[in-house]
Amino acid sequence: MADFKDIPSVTELLKKEEVISLISQFGDSVLKAAIRNQLNLIRYTVKDGVKIIPIESLISEINKQAAAMCGASFKGVINSTGIILHTNLGRSPLGEKMIDAIRPLMSGYSNLEFDLAAGHRGSRYDHIRESLKHITNAEDVLVVNNNASAVILALSAFCKGGEVIISRGELIEIGGSFRLPEIFEFAGCKLIEVGATNKTKPADYEKAITENTKAILKVHKSNFAQIGFTVEADIPELSEICKRHNIPLFYDQGSGLLRKPANLPLEDEPDVHTSLKQGADLVMFSCDKLLGGPQGGVLAGKKELIKVLSQTPLLRAIRMSKMDLAALSWVCHQYMQDDTLKANIPIFSIMDKSQDTLRSDAESLANKLKADGYNCEVVVSSGQVGGGTLPHLRLDSFAVALKPSGSAKEKKRFAEKLHERLRHIDTPIIAILREGEILFDVLTLFEGQIDIIVEALRIEKA
Repeated sequence: MADFKDIPSVTELLKKEEVISLISQFGDSVLKAAIRNQLNLIRYTVKDGVKIIPIESLISEINKQAAAMCGASFKGVINSTGIILHTNLGRSPLGEKMIDAIRPLMSGYSNLEFDLAAGHRGSRYDHIRESLKHITNAEDVLVVNNNASAVILALSAFCKGGEVIISRGELIEIGGSFRLPEIFEFAGCKLIEVGATNKTKPADYEKAITENTKAILKVHKSNFAQIGFTVEADIPELSEICKRHNIPLFYDQGSGLLRKPANLPLEDEPDVHTSLKQGADLVMFSCDKLLGGPQGGVLAGKKELIKVLSQTPLLRAIRMSKMDLAALSWVCHQYMQDDTLKANIPIFSIMDKSQDTLRSDAESLANKLKADGYNCEVVVSSGQVGGGTLPHLRLDSFAVALKPSGSAKEKKRFAEKLHERLRHIDTPIIAILREGEILFDVLTLFEGQIDIIVEALRIEKA
């Protein structure tokens, strides 16, 4: 049974070479606080008879807590999962070109809310309004900090205390276990579900309209797919119903595709411009999915609706930050230039990689690992766009699979341990752990990252 006298003291730990090296990284005050916190945690567990963790594990936990206290736990990673818009890895990568372009805006002062021509206070929205209006062909636009905020803003401004009609088949769950009914409730709306899970017809909406109906909300099922015996009402049909009853049609498009670059597999994905043209009065969408920008949400549509939203007090609480606004402005500028769009927006560059390029990258990684003594092979892989978009789509890719020797149990243990160790290095590498195998999909690797993976695995083998 564990004994309190076996718990190391703060002084003992500070004499350890591994701990001394952490002082220069995190500072004396932070490190001592992290040590005390971990020792207190051990004391609580010892009371329950739990065995004291080994000193190496204790130092590892101290390191993690000190990093968290300093904000050092937030770091760039290498994504070798083959998922382009990886929700857990920051969704849309922004790329070096964008970072270089907005650096002057971030490193000093800017005219974020200053009208240089008039010489007085201006609006942050002026920096993005005209470009988004041009791209979407909307009468007006408004940007907020994410798409969930956009939906809440619209519903609370126009539907509070009233009813909103939605198809039962479109009551989706978004990231972080948040569900649309919860957003409706927060916005003060009564949810009216119509149709069946797999079939909702225009007549279902029409029958549900009452004097309390404030809007019809259509939701793009971007994060899942229904196949088989299915029917859904489209935007032109719903627009006609809304016009007859003088209520607005809101469309939560979510994925935020602004344009369909040539030769990319986006033909079946709705774009904002078309949705507005077909009759949606207000389209809401994310900026960090198929738009290819930073986290944010956009409301695009009728001028009179945007005017009401821009005067809603809630807007200040959910406004877009200056960093995201600068990034979004740069990304939107790329949409004005068709010839450079795929080259400058990383998600489109990744989707545009040829099979020859992917195969060559995978072979390069495999050959370098073999030279270091790893048994590995290039295998066919299947990437995804991810991020709650294009659930049907699979992107042909290649991956490098490590093939350790030993029994099935030993191979599984090797893959799991290596997968964990790679997550804890200075530049973490997020690989695929599947059925006791570890794979590195090259679809989502950027220039120079193959060599970083090789070096990390070389160190692990040493």
